[in-house]
Amino acid sequence: MIHPIIGARTRATIHDPSLPGIHMMLDGKALARAVSNTAGGASWVEAEWVPFYVRYKPGTSCVVAYRRGKDSSPESETADSIVYAKCFTKESYDTAARKARRATADPDSGGPGVLEISDSRILVRGLPNDAEMSGLDVVVRPKKLQRILHEVDPDYPKADWRLSDRRLRCYAVRYKPEKRAVIRVSTKAIQRHSSQRIPVSWFARFYADTRGQKQYDLMRHLSAASHELGTLRTPSVIHYDPNRHMLLLESLPGQPFTPPHSGGLTEGHMAIAGTTLAQFHLLMPAPSGLLLNRSTKDIVDEALAAGRYLRRLHADLAGTLANIETKIERKMFDLPESRISMVHGDFHPGQLLISDGAPPGLLDFDRSYLGDGVADVGNLCAHTILMEEEGRVADGAKLRDSFLQAYTRESKIEIEPSQILFWTAVNLLFLAARPFRNLRPQWVESTGRMLDACLKSLA
Repeated sequence: MIHPIIGARTRATIHDPSLPGIHMMLDGKALARAVSNTAGGASWVEAEWVPFYVRYKPGTSCVVAYRRGKDSSPESETADSIVYAKCFTKESYDTAARKARRATADPDSGGPGVLEISDSRILVRGLPNDAEMSGLDVVVRPKKLQRILHEVDPDYPKADWRLSDRRLRCYAVRYKPEKRAVIRVSTKAIQRHSSQRIPVSWFARFYADTRGQKQYDLMRHLSAASHELGTLRTPSVIHYDPNRHMLLLESLPGQPFTPPHSGGLTEGHMAIAGTTLAQFHLLMPAPSGLLLNRSTKDIVDEALAAGRYLRRLHADLAGTLANIETKIERKMFDLPESRISMVHGDFHPGQLLISDGAPPGLLDFDRSYLGDGVADVGNLCAHTILMEEEGRVADGAKLRDSFLQAYTRESKIEIEPSQILFWTAVNLLFLAARPFRNLRPQWVESTGRMLDACLKSLA
């Protein structure tokens, strides 16, 4: 169903007089042209800038991250191909620009640390020169990173192995500027005695604050517990560097459930997902003191805040969002008593790895908490609806059925359909801004269809 407010609209613009640079930033070509005209900026625009992430705070700031190269992806481009731009209000720009000028440019960054487009109040940075994550400097310093890996990974002591710095590559798997980054590090390891050469890799998670320490403690707990269970795998923790806010994890073997092409997700994958999630909820012991307790109301309040954000993005969505808000608040009080368990917090097919002869791998516990595990069930269902909208799967209903049947079979818990529909709607509200954050040309139309699905779940 096409959302009634959209009609034939193909692109909605953001009108924010406090941020004069926002229109340029949402157009990668326009921003690249402006950068090329700044001192030292020509070398930054040898390839097309492709935006992949937006974080917008109306009336305050907007951040957009880009990959330099039309065909670039986390699998093919190194981290130093990433740039991000941030536009400011008149009151905050001068302070941010002065701070940026004082920062020392990294000579290995491929260009100046920061470029200024002052008439539009925009600062542009290239990785690793993130304003809040100084620890990222190691992604362009292969010898330094080589030394760190030798020092902290007991599997590759320098006396027995040589990690090649010339072959060392860092790929930005996930990057949210000034928040967090996930970097895949790969190289060749050469056994000193036999000259055996093997490919090796790790995942380094960088944070803008101290949450990496809590993740380190949590991941140590999960790794030990999952090893004892033997039915699922979580990455082993190798090291946490409090100065760089860098968490180093092993790279689990296996292939992701969501390859980057349509039709890659099967009913068999979804059955594995259902079984794995049930085992996680039922068998994984909750770590004492490491996770917050979050009530259904806590999660709903956060989802309703996401709805208010959408309303500010596009006023025509206000009526639909008000209807959704009323229905969610009413149905929240009709839910049966929840069973408290460890909640993954961001459970979707992209968090799972499958490998022949090994249990499934489960990734990314940054959003985990103690609460109602059905929230995870609804999150996966909501993601299949999003994947349908993006054209990545053809029949989401069959995938959801396979997942729910496997979850019920493994958990031996019959979840009321109303619970699943409620949590699906809540998570759709969270996800409804994704088309805008991914800068899809018809993001308002896509968001409208997701809100229609949200209302349908609440009917």
